Amino acid sequence: MKSGTIPGARILIAPRSRLFKHSNPKPFRHGPTLDLVDGAGAGLRPHPAAAGKAQQPETLSIRFDLDSDRLTPNARASIAAICARPDAQRITRLVLHGHTDERGSIAYNEDLSRRRSQAVKQALDADCLQGKPMRSFGAASACPSIATVPEHAHAANRRVDVLLHFDEEQAQRIDPCTHPRVKPLIPALDKPRERHAVDPSSPIDLVMSDGVRVRIPANAIVDASGRPVQEEVEISYRSFNEPYEIIASGIPMHVATVAGMGHMETAGMYELYATANDERLSLAPGARISLERPVEQKLDADFVGWELDASTGDWQPSGQVSAAPVKAALPSTATEATSLYWNKLWDLEREKRPDTTLFEARRTSGRYCHLTPCDTSARGDTWLRKRNRFKRQAHVPEIRVLGYKGMYDAERIVFVVQVDNKNDKQFPDWRRVPHKAIWEYSGPESRAVFKRLYGRRHLFQDIHLDMKPGQLEGTLWVKENGEWLQLPVSAKWNRSSPLKAARWDRAMVLYAKALKKRQVRFDRDVMRSTDRYKREHADMPLTAWKHARRAMNESEQAMVLEPWREYAATRRPVNWEMGNANFAAVSTTFGLEGFGLYNIDRIMKMPEQQNVLASAVGPDGEPFQWVNAYAVLRDENSVITYWGNGTGTRDNLLVAPGKMKSLFLVDRDGRVARADVAPLNSKEPRVVLEAHLIDALKSLDELRADARR
Repeated sequence: MKSGTIPGARILIAPRSRLFKHSNPKPFRHGPTLDLVDGAGAGLRPHPAAAGKAQQPETLSIRFDLDSDRLTPNARASIAAICARPDAQRITRLVLHGHTDERGSIAYNEDLSRRRSQAVKQALDADCLQGKPMRSFGAASACPSIATVPEHAHAANRRVDVLLHFDEEQAQRIDPCTHPRVKPLIPALDKPRERHAVDPSSPIDLVMSDGVRVRIPANAIVDASGRPVQEEVEISYRSFNEPYEIIASGIPMHVATVAGMGHMETAGMYELYATANDERLSLAPGARISLERPVEQKLDADFVGWELDASTGDWQPSGQVSAAPVKAALPSTATEATSLYWNKLWDLEREKRPDTTLFEARRTSGRYCHLTPCDTSARGDTWLRKRNRFKRQAHVPEIRVLGYKGMYDAERIVFVVQVDNKNDKQFPDWRRVPHKAIWEYSGPESRAVFKRLYGRRHLFQDIHLDMKPGQLEGTLWVKENGEWLQLPVSAKWNRSSPLKAARWDRAMVLYAKALKKRQVRFDRDVMRSTDRYKREHADMPLTAWKHARRAMNESEQAMVLEPWREYAATRRPVNWEMGNANFAAVSTTFGLEGFGLYNIDRIMKMPEQQNVLASAVGPDGEPFQWVNAYAVLRDENSVITYWGNGTGTRDNLLVAPGKMKSLFLVDRDGRVARADVAPLNSKEPRVVLEAHLIDALKSLDELRADARR
């Protein structure tokens, strides 16, 4: 860290009554925050009506404060205005470009612009456009909307441009991770996709959030011409394991059989796509994708694989389902070498990827408290603010600014800095500063304001001193909840005699050296841990095999890697606890013949059947004219689909009396209503169903709770 420079720091103004000026404004990129955006819809250009022909892409702008990637109230209002648009549901794709003004280094501005676009992306995804394909970029100061301008107008360049796409045919080309025959029944609840960037020239081995392990051979992903793809590929994945996820997604669960229309009982549904440059890719002929399911679920023989045909929308038999349990060996068969092998493999699997952020970037980032990552904007128990004090968090220092009790002067603000003893080792450089150092505040704040802003029960998480040898005045920086605050200070109380002045100047020299030494060591350790992680995780079985060689006997040492893996697979310690889904017992392996939407299903057998003539009545007492309906049975992992006559009266439903759990009705306008299933469980031949419209559901949990009403 250069003396006098903390890039990314900003001065918090509110609730200060005055703003003090620093002596070197350029490297700090500080200043009062300017907000030139007025009104809830400020910064948004007029948009065309939602109805009518396909709209052209439209660009909106969201403004940011100086040197900040945090959304201001006006920025959030602008995002809310996007969500409130009458054509919001017709938005099919978003591209976000972050920008900065032209001041500052190129590297810093590129990082800031990326963080700004990510902040807008996360807000849009959380508020109203969940599941919409979004791409965010950082353009830095390359595309200013206003060239060199006076200071008050720089805010126009501190923005994120949001490009909205509405054309549906274009969306089909741009978002290839959408099955052409599936339309979400409740778009807001459609399950989001996991996306992973991979190198297709090497074997692909991914473990998804549900524990499913996806394996794709090297060079098995091809483009439209059939040539193996060499550039980076994005793997998109979703799984659907319970009825309400399936209902919200709109995936059909019925299939034509020789006996008539049947309904599927699923043991797991999987959507898997590969894309590059917004184009869908294919699997090479003869190649196979392996989905290893680490679930303790024994499947009956009538569970088979299906694929949803992209042209017809019908389920077709596809994929190979095979039982592949990993059985624990007897204790007597495990050797010392195989035990070392499996334990090392387990350690590698559960090891987290090291943080590659270096010392300087951590200290300047608002996402780090000292050198420890902490989400200062998260809700929950991480950094809740209560009465102007933050909850304690492990591995985060606690620094306090306390009034100096040795002297009281109404004209002066004199204080000391206290670093928590147990966290003092995190600041080896600060130990070079005399622990009895006395500071006099030389800024414009009054005693009462200073105490409210910095004293009382404030806890700071980092500290930095900008003061050179021989200087009487300097700047003390303290970091509170991700923000660096600037305190102009005087060290005259520590230089009251020639001897004290000499000692103090020596301490400043040692402080600067210790800070530089800590930075070098920290960055070296980060790079070493990153290199080690990459080296050991490039081929984890090979790393574990090398680790186990020290304990191998002569016959084991004669084995190369592949024979060793087969040998060790039969000698895994029986009492060894698996700590990661990667090594949990694989009950089934689902071999896919390509990318698409697949299902492990069987035709559901309804335990007891009864034909019922049902009428549906809406809240207004009028018939609810539904055309599609979806039912869930108790103790069945399936969805029953019905087709209505569109009048809401005398619809023929095949039901399982006493087993009906929930029923959802959909009319021609796409409105969804929950129907009371008590009449369907009564065994009455003619029933009237009360339909309750569903709106503003925000999660699948709310859908499940609504179904239980």
